[in-house]
Amino acid sequence: MAHWSYTYSGLRVISELQLPEWIPFADSFPRTEPDVFIQVESRWPETPEPEQSWPLIDTDHYRFAVPDVSRYLVRQGREILVVPAPGAGAREVRLFLLGSAWGALCYQRGLFPLHASMVRVGSGVVAFCGAPGAGKSTLAAWLASRGYRLVVDDLCRVDLSVPEPPRVWPSVPRLKLWRAALSALGWSAEIPLDRTIERYIEWIRPFQETRGYLEAAEAAMRGQNVVRKANPTSPFP
Repeated sequence: MAHWSYTYSGLRVISELQLPEWIPFADSFPRTEPDVFIQVESRWPETPEPEQSWPLIDTDHYRFAVPDVSRYLVRQGREILVVPAPGAGAREVRLFLLGSAWGALCYQRGLFPLHASMVRVGSGVVAFCGAPGAGKSTLAAWLASRGYRLVVDDLCRVDLSVPEPPRVWPSVPRLKLWRAALSALGWSAEIPLDRTIERYIEWIRPFQETRGYLEAAEAAMRGQNVVRKANPTSPFP
């Protein structure tokens, strides 16, 4: 089976599933053991369990299923098992792999994944957090259309492990928007999903980004937080 290598959010990843969303993070194969291995199987390796046993969440395991899309198992912060449903679209399978499954893996590793959209403001970033449907991506898209640089949409890693200002690892270079947001922004759908998933996403708009840290040392020297809560009554600088 073919394998692909990536360095994403500071982790070396070997995947049996090609991830076009991670093309900016493609890397040569590591000489040492990777941090994360993404495995793809055609069937679930265990004896089928009653549906009421799904999902499963404990210290080292997170198991969940998306009907007609895929089953996923995240183990010990090192492995993600993907078992696509028959006929499932590839982009749909990756949607939940790079979202829910990757977020669970980060938590298992003791990392700090933030469910937010972020744009760069000066030498720092502003994060927009909220419940699903609150408008995080729409606000980031609106700012991006006015010249602000998109850094994150949906999920990213915030690094608090060093005694320096917090750092943000740029995420998948895309925006995920509902059709109503597209209409309000005057945008058209460029990359539709393989099938309609009304509850989750209508459209993905790619944005070019670079890999690596966004350091906010200058912002920290000015006493600003790298990730801060935006005041909706105040204009952005």
